Amino acid sequence: MELTAVALKLADSLLATRARLKVGYKNNIGNRLKVNKYYDLVTGFYEYGWGDSFHFVGRDPGETIREGIKRHQHFMALQLGLKKDMKLSTDNWIEQRLPDLKGQGDFMNMPIADNTFDVAYAIDATCHAPDAQGVYSEVYRVLKPGQCFALAEWRLTDRFDPNNAKHLTIKAEIELGDGLPDIRTTRQCVQAMKDAGFEVSYSCVINR
Repeated sequence: MELTAVALKLADSLLATRARLKVGYKNNIGNRLKVNKYYDLVTGFYEYGWGDSFHFVGRDPGETIREGIKRHQHFMALQLGLKKDMKLSTDNWIEQRLPDLKGQGDFMNMPIADNTFDVAYAIDATCHAPDAQGVYSEVYRVLKPGQCFALAEWRLTDRFDPNNAKHLTIKAEIELGDGLPDIRTTRQCVQAMKDAGFEVSYSCVINR
């Protein structure tokens, strides 16, 4: 009974937080703080289920979650052409150069000079942005000319039917479980990247 009560209380908290998130996204006020509060609440449960590197990946037959995550991260590194001594943003880089951020910041308005990084990546992060083109434009700004940006995030594929009740339920549950605004379509994300200045060379569905 105790566990059930805890679970129900957590569910109520998630729903309440989700409702507040929706208001914040709609008004474009305090998005970062609201998302931070949401993940302060759920991160412990995520880490319990997935470990300290929690994000969704497609898994091959017989593959563990950790193996799938490792394969996915290696795939992104290969797509980026990562090499030794490349400059990329990491928690250590942020803490050393921007100590006031303490590992957190606003990716819609980064206090980082233009043309700083050799490469950029985001995993299940920019989907929280209130404006896709806005966050992609910031990434474009801090990248050196001609360099690459790779990202993996929640998107709706062409198979999504906005008139299908089951599809809408699945979408709503994903948004609830991940503290997301309305999930964008792949076409919207690709167009937003192009509008931000990027040339999109590759796009695929990783959750099979």
